[in-house]
Amino acid sequence: MEKESCVELYNLAKKHDVNFIMNTEIGRFKLKDTDNKEDKILDEPIESFLEKTDVMQCLIQDEDFNKIKNLKKEVEQIKGTEIKNQSKALTDKNYKPKEVTYYDVADINTSKGNAVKMVCKALNINLKDTISIGDDYNDVSMFEVTGASIAMGNANEEVKKKAKYVTLTNNEEGVALVLENLLKNKDSVKSFMENRDKTK
Repeated sequence: MEKESCVELYNLAKKHDVNFIMNTEIGRFKLKDTDNKEDKILDEPIESFLEKTDVMQCLIQDEDFNKIKNLKKEVEQIKGTEIKNQSKALTDKNYKPKEVTYYDVADINTSKGNAVKMVCKALNINLKDTISIGDDYNDVSMFEVTGASIAMGNANEEVKKKAKYVTLTNNEEGVALVLENLLKNKDSVKSFMENRDKTK
């Protein structure tokens, strides 16, 4: 991420008194103390920290749902960044807020879809021969590039519409169901998914 974007996000989080976490190659650094003791508290000015550390992703979170909801518009205005993932309650009224509401922010050009393309290019794998499985908005970019796309049964309806198929929920081990049957039957994804009575 651009250093200027990280500073803007940091200042917004500080101004609104919400937690701010930066994912870096040397670990996760947070603005406020949390239950996760593996995260390190940022103990120096953000500017000097960013001079020597590259940030891949920022996370903004809080126990107060409305705080995060109301801050979203300001976050979306930060140039060169995009909310890649967020609590389902922020996008779907059918979901109740959990203990912590969050969104992940990263460079606008960063996506799982681009990552899949890079890996496939490096390994000389045709994108048509790949499968993506996901349950949230940040998985849609994968759905758009892989040969077969499968949404989890617990995904938002909009995410399900972007996938070619839908499997069972996380609690019902939907990923394991797909992978076990593909390995066992050595059949195509299309044939397997279309013959499952518990998929769309």
